[in-house]
Amino acid sequence: KVLQISVSTVEGDKPRYILVDQGGQPVLPVIKYLKYMDNIGSSINTLRSYCFHLKLYFEYLVEKELVYDAISIDENQHLNGRLIQEESFTDIMNRCND
Repeated sequence: KVLQISVSTVEGDKPRYILVDQGGQPVLPVIKYLKYMDNIGSSINTLRSYCFHLKLYFEYLVEKELVYDAISIDENQHLNGRLIQEESFTDIMNRCND
């Protein structure tokens, strides 16, 4: 997999989930979104789930050589169709943990 999830913790604080690219650099749109969700009080489980699902989304973008802020509705529909065809939610989550 090209992208991976990194978990950082500060003593006494909840874990922080970040998505990093193949060079180890944070994927900034994901970081900003997760920070916003954290600031409005989202639970750690919600943040973890969003990070894993955004990982799938950005892997799709990398696979199709697309840029997140220039993707068309048609390209998003293709991704939705692909996810619907997945065998099960468990299969999707197993891919997240790779």
